[in-house]
Amino acid sequence: MANPNTPIPQSPIGENFQWRDWFQRLSNRVYGSLSTQNSNGVDITGGTIDNTAIGSKTPSTGSFTSLKLGAPLDVEYGGTNGFAIPRAGAVAYGNGGAYAFTNVGTSGQVLTSRGSAAPVWSAAATGTVTSVGLSLPSIFSVSGSPVTSSGTLTGTFNTQAAALVFAGPATGSAATPTFRALVASDLPSLPYGTGTVTSVSGTGTVNGITLTGTVTTTGSLTLGGTLSGISNSQLTYSSITVNGTSIALGASGSITAANPYALTIGTGLSGSSYIGSSAVTIALANTTVSAGSYTYGSFTVDAQGRLTAASSGTAPVTSVAATAPIASSGGTTPTISISQATTSTNGYLSSTDWNTFNNKQPAGTYVTSVSGTSGRITSSGGTTPAIDLASGIATPGTTGSSTLVPVITIDTYGRVTSITTAANPQGTVTAVTGTAPVVSSGGTTPAISMAAANGSTNGYLTSTDWTTFNNKQPAGTYVTSISVASSNGFAGTSSGGATPSLTLSTSITGLLYGNGTALAAATISSPLAYSAGTLSIGQATTSTNGYLSSTDWNTFNNKQPAGSYLTAVTADAPLSGSGTSGSHLVISQATTSTNGYLSSTDWNTFNNKQAVSTPVTISASTYSVGTTDLWLINNYAGTCTLTLPTASSYSGRQLNVQNYQAYTVVSASSNVVSISGGSAGTAILNAIAGDRCTLVSNGTNWLITDYTPNNILLLN
Repeated sequence: MANPNTPIPQSPIGENFQWRDWFQRLSNRVYGSLSTQNSNGVDITGGTIDNTAIGSKTPSTGSFTSLKLGAPLDVEYGGTNGFAIPRAGAVAYGNGGAYAFTNVGTSGQVLTSRGSAAPVWSAAATGTVTSVGLSLPSIFSVSGSPVTSSGTLTGTFNTQAAALVFAGPATGSAATPTFRALVASDLPSLPYGTGTVTSVSGTGTVNGITLTGTVTTTGSLTLGGTLSGISNSQLTYSSITVNGTSIALGASGSITAANPYALTIGTGLSGSSYIGSSAVTIALANTTVSAGSYTYGSFTVDAQGRLTAASSGTAPVTSVAATAPIASSGGTTPTISISQATTSTNGYLSSTDWNTFNNKQPAGTYVTSVSGTSGRITSSGGTTPAIDLASGIATPGTTGSSTLVPVITIDTYGRVTSITTAANPQGTVTAVTGTAPVVSSGGTTPAISMAAANGSTNGYLTSTDWTTFNNKQPAGTYVTSISVASSNGFAGTSSGGATPSLTLSTSITGLLYGNGTALAAATISSPLAYSAGTLSIGQATTSTNGYLSSTDWNTFNNKQPAGSYLTAVTADAPLSGSGTSGSHLVISQATTSTNGYLSSTDWNTFNNKQAVSTPVTISASTYSVGTTDLWLINNYAGTCTLTLPTASSYSGRQLNVQNYQAYTVVSASSNVVSISGGSAGTAILNAIAGDRCTLVSNGTNWLITDYTPNNILLLN
C-alpha cells in the first residue's frame, strides 16, 4: 500500500492526465474529485503512473516532481540512503540494514576493511630495512655483510693457485665458470705453420767457442774452443756490487764489510769469540744435568732454553681395579660403576627399592594367619581373616507373648543355644506405686518419674551437677594461706587467702646463675656481652674476638693446610708470565728469531727435510745408493752402474750425481726419465768429466730435473 503521507503532485489535475481513470477507481479514501484533488494523506494501494510502479519505495522507472517516502530510498535506486548526509571525501558502505558514509580521511591515509564492521581510515603501512647482506659465489670473499645501519658491502676475489684461468668447462655442456688449468681447446687457431723438427745441428764460432754436433732424436750439442775476446759491453751484467762498491768484471777493488762487528759468545754457549782472523766453533755450554733418560721427569729450563735441572718422578696411576659390587673398566681413564642390587646381585639400592623396603613393617613377630574354633567361631584364614560366630546354634526369630515368657539357654561361651516359652509365673501387674524419690501415677499403665536432686530434695543427679561435683577437689588437707619469706637476695609479698597473689622482687642485677644453694649475679667476660636481658657475642674480625660467621668459616675452611707453598713463580725465557690466574705461564712458538716450543707444523717440516750427508765418491763399477746419500761422485774409470732406491718409497727425495771420469753413469733399472721427458730409461750422465745432474723421485721414477754439462757457458 502506498504511504498515506506521500503527497500527490500539487500541479492542477485536469481531464487530460492519463491517471484520471486510476484516481476514479480509488477507494473512499480519495477526497474530492479528480479535477479538484490537491489534498495530502491519500493512500495509493497499487497501479502505475506512466508505467511507474506505485506502492513501493524502490520504483524502477519513471520520475516524480515530488515524492515523499515513509522509509529511506536505497542508494542503488538513486536515493541518498535516507537521512545519511554525504560529505566530500566520505565513502559509502553497507552496514547490513542500510547504507552509511565513513568519516573523511586525511591525505595519504588508506581505507582498511574490518570485515562486517565499518571500514576505517588509517595511515599507510610503512617499513624499514634492518639488514642487507651480500652473498657471492665461493670465488669471492665478502666483507661488511650484513649492513644493519650504514656501511659498504665489498666482494673481493679469493686467491687462486698459479697457472689457472677463469673459464667455463673445457668440454661438455655449458656450466658455471671456475678457475682451472688452461687446455689446448681454450686457444684459438693461430696463423702459424706446424711441423716436426727432425734434426738440430750446431755450427759457428762466437768469441772462440764453437758449437758442433747433430741431434736427430735425443742427445747433446758440443761446445768447444777457448773463450776469449768478450768485452763488458757484450755482458748483461758487467760489474759486481758488494756492500755498495761496484767492481767491473776483470778489474780489481777493495770491499769493506757492511757490519764489521766481532762475534761474541753469549750466555749458555761455549767457544771463542770471532775477531775476523780464525774459525770459530760454537756449541751449547754444558749444564749440571747428567745425560740420560728420565722417567716421569721434572725439568728446569733457564733463560737460554737449556735444561739446568732434571729428575725422575713417580709413575702415575695406569690402572684402577675394583672389588665387587664396584666395577672398573681399568686403564688410565677408568669408568667406575656399580650395578643395581637385585635378589641375586649385590649393588646399590635404587630409590624404588628404598621406598619399598622403608614401607615394610619393622622386624618382629607378626600374626600370619587366624583360624576359628569348630562349632563356635569361623575364620577365612590368612593375614586378613574374616571372623564370625558359627551359625546353627539357635533358630532365629521372635519368641514370647503377653502370656508367655521366653526361656533362654546359654552355653559356657555365652552363646544362646536354644529359646523356648513358658507361662508367665508372675501373673499380671494391675498397679505400680512409687517410693520417694520414685513417683508412680499408679494403675496398669503407670508413669514412673523422679525429680532432680537439689539442696532440699532427693532425686536424680543432673549432668550439670555431675560436672560440678566431678570438678571439685577430692577430700583431703589443702593450703588455706600463703606468705613469702625473704632469702638469698629475694623478697616478696602475698595477698593471703586460698587464692593468694604473690609478688617477688630482688636487688640482684645482671645475669643470674645457681651456685647450688642460691642464685647470684654472673660475671660476663669478653667476647660475651649482656644487656637488658640479652646475652650476646659479636662477630670476630681482625681486631675483635667473637663468633666465626658462616662466610668466614667457609673462607678459612677453603684455605690450604699449614705448610710451605709456592708463593711466586718467575718465568725465564722462553717462558713468560707470573703463573697466576691473570698471567698464565706461556711459551711462544719458536721462529727464526724467537726461542720457544716447536709447533707440529715445523716439526713435520724439519722431520721431512733430507738429512745432510757427506758426498760419496764411487770408485767401483757398481754402487747401491744408501738411505742418507745426497751427493754421489763417480770416480770409476769405466761405466758406473747405480742401484737407485725404490722411487715409490722416497717420493720427493733428491740425489745429486757428478762425473769425475769421462765414462757414462747409468741406472741398474729403467727408472730414470731424461730432462726432456719421455719413457724411463737407464741413462744418467754422459761420458764427460765434469757433467752433473739432479734426480728427484716422483713416486714412480727418478726424474732428471737439472743437467749441467761441464763445457756449457752460462751467461746472464
